[in-house]
Amino acid sequence: MIKELESGDLFGEFSFFSSKPWLCTATSKDFTETLKLNKESFLKIAKDYEDVWNMYEFINDELNLNSNFASLEIKCYLCT
Repeated sequence: MIKELESGDLFGEFSFFSSKPWLCTATSKDFTETLKLNKESFLKIAKDYEDVWNMYEFINDELNLNSNFASLEIKCYLCT
Protein backbone atom coordinates (compact mmCIF):
# COMPACT_ATOMS: atom_id res chain seq x y z
CA MET A 1 0.00 0.00 0.00
CA ILE A 2 1.32 3.42 -0.94
CA LYS A 3 -1.31 5.70 0.58
CA GLU A 4 -4.60 5.44 2.40
CA LEU A 5 -7.10 7.93 1.05
CA GLU A 6 -9.61 9.75 3.19
CA SER A 7 -13.21 10.71 2.48
CA GLY A 8 -13.25 13.35 -0.25
CA ASP A 9 -9.79 12.47 -1.62
CA LEU A 10 -9.28 12.16 -5.35
CA PHE A 11 -7.37 9.69 -7.44
CA GLY A 12 -6.80 9.39 -11.17
CA GLU A 13 -6.47 13.13 -11.76
CA PHE A 14 -3.07 12.77 -13.43
CA SER A 15 -4.42 10.27 -15.93
CA PHE A 16 -7.55 12.38 -16.50
CA PHE A 17 -5.61 15.50 -17.40
CA SER A 18 -2.58 13.95 -19.08
CA SER A 19 -4.35 11.21 -21.08
CA LYS A 20 -1.59 8.86 -19.95
CA PRO A 21 -2.56 5.43 -18.63
CA TRP A 22 -3.47 4.96 -15.00
CA LEU A 23 -0.54 3.18 -13.37
CA CYS A 24 -1.96 2.51 -9.90
CA THR A 25 -4.67 0.37 -8.40
CA ALA A 26 -7.17 1.51 -5.82
CA THR A 27 -8.60 -1.03 -3.39
CA SER A 28 -11.23 -0.37 -0.76
CA LYS A 29 -11.00 -1.71 2.79
CA ASP A 30 -14.74 -1.20 3.32
CA PHE A 31 -17.89 -0.11 1.48
CA THR A 32 -16.92 2.81 -0.74
CA GLU A 33 -18.92 5.14 -2.88
CA THR A 34 -16.99 6.48 -5.84
CA LEU A 35 -17.83 8.79 -8.68
CA LYS A 36 -16.34 8.52 -12.14
CA LEU A 37 -16.00 11.62 -14.25
CA ASN A 38 -16.17 10.70 -17.91
CA LYS A 39 -13.56 12.79 -19.71
CA GLU A 40 -15.51 13.03 -22.97
CA SER A 41 -18.62 14.29 -21.15
CA PHE A 42 -16.56 16.69 -19.07
CA LEU A 43 -14.91 18.21 -22.14
CA LYS A 44 -18.24 18.59 -23.92
CA ILE A 45 -19.66 20.56 -20.98
CA ALA A 46 -16.44 22.43 -20.16
CA LYS A 47 -16.36 24.02 -23.60
CA ASP A 48 -19.50 25.98 -22.62
CA TYR A 49 -17.68 27.52 -19.62
CA GLU A 50 -14.70 29.60 -20.66
CA ASP A 51 -13.07 29.66 -17.19
CA VAL A 52 -13.38 25.89 -16.83
CA TRP A 53 -12.11 25.25 -20.36
CA ASN A 54 -9.15 27.60 -19.89
CA MET A 55 -8.21 25.92 -16.60
CA TYR A 56 -8.47 22.47 -18.19
CA GLU A 57 -6.22 23.54 -21.06
CA PHE A 58 -3.74 25.15 -18.67
CA ILE A 59 -3.46 22.01 -16.53
CA ASN A 60 -3.30 19.78 -19.60
CA ASP A 61 -0.48 21.87 -21.10
CA GLU A 62 1.41 22.04 -17.81
CA LEU A 63 1.38 18.25 -17.54
CA ASN A 64 1.90 17.29 -21.16
CA LEU A 65 4.19 20.05 -22.42
CA ASN A 66 6.08 21.10 -19.29
CA SER A 67 5.89 17.99 -17.04
CA ASN A 68 4.76 20.37 -14.29
CA PHE A 69 2.50 18.69 -11.73
CA ALA A 70 2.11 21.75 -9.48
CA SER A 71 -1.21 22.77 -11.03
CA LEU A 72 -2.77 19.53 -9.76
CA GLU A 73 -1.17 19.92 -6.34
CA ILE A 74 0.03 16.33 -6.63
CA LYS A 75 2.60 15.26 -4.09
CA CYS A 76 4.61 12.11 -4.41
CA TYR A 77 2.93 9.54 -2.17
CA LEU A 78 6.24 7.73 -1.71
CA CYS A 79 8.10 10.88 -0.68
CA THR A 80 5.69 12.12 1.99
